[in-house]
Amino acid sequence: MSDQIQPPLKGLSASGSDALLRRKTSTPREWLGGRYAKLQKRKDPLASYPPEFRAKLKEWPKLLQAEIDESVSHLKELREVSDLPALEDRGLLLGNLRLVSDDLHPITGRTVVLRRAPSLNGPDRSKIFRTGAPVTIRDAKTLREIAECVMLASSRKEIKIKIRPSSGSRHLDGDTEYMLTMSQSSGAMHSVQDFFLQNKVVDTPGVDLLGYAFRAKNMPSIHNDRMIADLSDELNESQRRAVSAALNKKRPFVTIQGPPGTGKTRVVAEIVRQLLRRKMKTLVCAPSNVATDKVMSEVIRLLDSEKLENIDPDDLMQGMISDAETIEEAITSNDKYPELCDMFDKMNSPIDEEDRGKMKKEANKLKWKIIKESYKKRLAIFCTLTSSAIQRLAQKLNGELQPNFLADEAAQASEPVAWAAVVQAKRCILAGDHAQLPSTILSLDARKGNLDVSLMERLAKEFSNTNINQLLTVQYRMNEKIMQWSSTEFYESRLVAAEEVSQITLSDISFIPSDSPLNIPLLMINTDLAKEDGKHLFRELSSQMSFKNPGEAALVIRYVDVLKSIGISGKEIAVISPYYAQVAAIRSIINATDVSVNTVDSFQGQEREVVVFSMVRHNPEQVIGFLQNERRLNVAITRAKRQFVLIGSARMMKKNRHLRSLLRFEIFLR
Repeated sequence: MSDQIQPPLKGLSASGSDALLRRKTSTPREWLGGRYAKLQKRKDPLASYPPEFRAKLKEWPKLLQAEIDESVSHLKELREVSDLPALEDRGLLLGNLRLVSDDLHPITGRTVVLRRAPSLNGPDRSKIFRTGAPVTIRDAKTLREIAECVMLASSRKEIKIKIRPSSGSRHLDGDTEYMLTMSQSSGAMHSVQDFFLQNKVVDTPGVDLLGYAFRAKNMPSIHNDRMIADLSDELNESQRRAVSAALNKKRPFVTIQGPPGTGKTRVVAEIVRQLLRRKMKTLVCAPSNVATDKVMSEVIRLLDSEKLENIDPDDLMQGMISDAETIEEAITSNDKYPELCDMFDKMNSPIDEEDRGKMKKEANKLKWKIIKESYKKRLAIFCTLTSSAIQRLAQKLNGELQPNFLADEAAQASEPVAWAAVVQAKRCILAGDHAQLPSTILSLDARKGNLDVSLMERLAKEFSNTNINQLLTVQYRMNEKIMQWSSTEFYESRLVAAEEVSQITLSDISFIPSDSPLNIPLLMINTDLAKEDGKHLFRELSSQMSFKNPGEAALVIRYVDVLKSIGISGKEIAVISPYYAQVAAIRSIINATDVSVNTVDSFQGQEREVVVFSMVRHNPEQVIGFLQNERRLNVAITRAKRQFVLIGSARMMKKNRHLRSLLRFEIFLR
């Protein structure tokens, strides 16, 4: 018999010493060398998070998958009823792509060049996705997702993309036809999920922010921020209050709501400038490259106009982490760059896969060493709101990123994607406007789960009693009569027009007399009045899963011709509609190539002197479709500076509260 002490056998009576060994215990035990020891329960990685956040973290991936599935299904349906050029015109995809090269680059990483099938006729559609746009490369036949990517460059013949590291190493071949679609952020979402499930957040500077946002800690209620004395003279009172709140260290969160034309980006730039003055490191993000570049350009303008001691804009702004062209200078100017190039040249040559893998690991190590050296010299880092890129930098820096996180256009970023970036800082400043359109969510289940609600919107509404939201109240874009409806419906009637724009009209920039009936800021052309034999002449038509109204399209053209005849330049006119089929119909008959014709969603963030809006919907059931989302109407109207023209049915407008309120506005002609 073995000398090793054996565990007690099952079935022994519970008497004597056996009873002691088998005594009841509330904790599971195992037999370890003659004694019972407590079994170590597997620790739940989510246990340290607020309960509400734990629930969200389990729910978000399901909602995102529902949105991804719905997006693919929607694209398949569109392909069945539309040809490729029509889908490309709608900005939904870029097709007819074949592989040219798939190489590793010292700056961009895995870089793929795709060639477009030759097209002798038709417009150049290669600019559908702008440089820096997040895209997904798919098998053109099956729509299977291959990888998440970033657009690097495009021309009529070739497209260059960067494969995100989180997408793995799926093979591309020269025989397959590919297409690019807008990314649904699945890669970023899965990265966020892994980040939290691996319990990485407990070591981040912003772990307390989760507690505040999910009510595990009390959000400070502050109503009297100390006003900063040395702010730019360009700022108005509401902008000064917003900047002062953002600089108040007692506030863990600040949301800055900037309605159209209120100078939100200028405020964001001023906050960055003030943080730089105080030598406080800041991570500045936005959902897109365009928005990020806009903020950075404004900051540089401010720094150029006022030379700050020991601060050089070129030193501050080149340390960006998400887009290759922004870190190129920092990497190529480093003494170790030639060594890095040699390593990538060898990796792209015919070598053993195992050797390539080892060399890739060493090359990435050297690359991140260069980036870290560059980062440490900088007070501000600008990047797109791509959580995986931010996480990688934080990981390489042992969690020491920036104490301040500032996001512009934050209302356009979904909450789950924002969080992995937010927790890298001790304080969070979110600027945007949740009364305008958020990111597009097609899935009904995802919308029911509030996937279309940004972190900024949720915080601003849930914590309104703490004065977390700072509203910018002076707008510098439009005539006050255009502003009034938006102010009343969305901004508690708090907006005021700056003196220099409050009375601007068409007569200021055209031949039209100031007393002309057309020289009014808001004009409606009511299509209900046009009948023949008692029947309406302006009826909607279904077209390729969209709607168009040929009668309205003809009216649009006639009014644009009137505008041009009185001296309004085409580049100062925009024609917008909720429906792409109507956009396509108008584009097909308009003669003025300099007039912008687009959907409302695509035109968000832009402005024109005159905006002509084609409502399209005209049916017996009074179904208004896309205009049920009142924020779409808010975006449409606030694009106009001197005149907004609505072409549509007054009867249809009476069905919806916001449209009805617009119809009742006495400044409208009917």
